[in-house]
Amino acid sequence: MQKPALIVLILALVVIVCGCMQAPATPQATSVSIDASPQFYSPMMSSTPGIGLVPNVSGFSIPDARYEWNASYGRFLGWNTTDFHITESGPAAMSNGEKIYWSFYPFPESSQPPVIITLTAKDKKTGQALGSSRMTLAWEQNNTFVRVQKIE
Repeated sequence: MQKPALIVLILALVVIVCGCMQAPATPQATSVSIDASPQFYSPMMSSTPGIGLVPNVSGFSIPDARYEWNASYGRFLGWNTTDFHITESGPAAMSNGEKIYWSFYPFPESSQPPVIITLTAKDKKTGQALGSSRMTLAWEQNNTFVRVQKIE
């Protein structure tokens, strides 16, 4: 074999071998946030049992995690929209990523601090935290309404 043909053959083999090798996968960054609707709520409203809360995630799939919800005031609810059955969870709840509702009653005293709702997503297999989010609800109209003030 001639020298130039041998060099071309070696270069072709190097390109083939290098093309088949993949760089190691880098872990994808994860993030968790809370989608909330409506943004303004009172238990006197008949259109919804509370503020609907849904995890908004990136870097993993919603079904791959369990979601831990906690509220400094009020309670979490599950709502079956087909038969309108409501189940109460209290100030802490677990979900698989489905919509969960937050509500309150009785109306708090006038000195009540804002409501803090936290969400932590944990890997179903390992229990490792994948991310978290925090939402602040501000009291309005003599503490008969809350408004979504901030989501971090």
